[in-house]
Amino acid sequence: MLRFFGALLFSLVLAACGGGGGGSSSNNDSGNDGAKKSATKYLPEGASKPTSEQAGWISGVYDAETGSDNDEIYYYIDEEGVVHTYDYMNDGVDSSGNCYAVAANGKANYQLEGKQLYWVESKQEFAVNLVDDVKTVVTLGVDGNHDIDKLVLAGSFSGSTGLFMKLSSINGKEVNINLALRAAPVSSPTITDIKSALCE
Repeated sequence: MLRFFGALLFSLVLAACGGGGGGSSSNNDSGNDGAKKSATKYLPEGASKPTSEQAGWISGVYDAETGSDNDEIYYYIDEEGVVHTYDYMNDGVDSSGNCYAVAANGKANYQLEGKQLYWVESKQEFAVNLVDDVKTVVTLGVDGNHDIDKLVLAGSFSGSTGLFMKLSSINGKEVNINLALRAAPVSSPTITDIKSALCE
């Protein structure tokens, strides 16, 4: 009888230890929720990570050159809706070699690097906040064919085929935004071309 209670007590102790591990995992999930809440803080209600189908609507390489400085810069929206920025380093503005580098601080779209676009179903648009602690929401509206048909920054500046803005401040807060967005992707270079020629 004593052995039975000893075995039962041992089993309860093991079960209690196992339960503690599960609680630890739950804490990690709430950390991810906190990061998502921070990223979506200024976005419209209902903003959520896009499905692969939704992200696929706008996935592609876009030309970010404004034409005013001949700086050849591209951005790529991947299949998960994450933005990546690339600066061609042999375009006359930069002369570091025949390769692509991640757009440096101050270059067009540098604040978009690594940012997740969020889908807002009620507005049929993708949205992202550029500067973490300032409301600087960029939205990419899509039409019935799922093509980008409207680009808006901070609810005030918009364009249907392109949006090119340099702002040092918004509402008295320093932001140093250099934004160059287009509504249609380019056919060349492809993301394969860019990735095969990344600078070392």
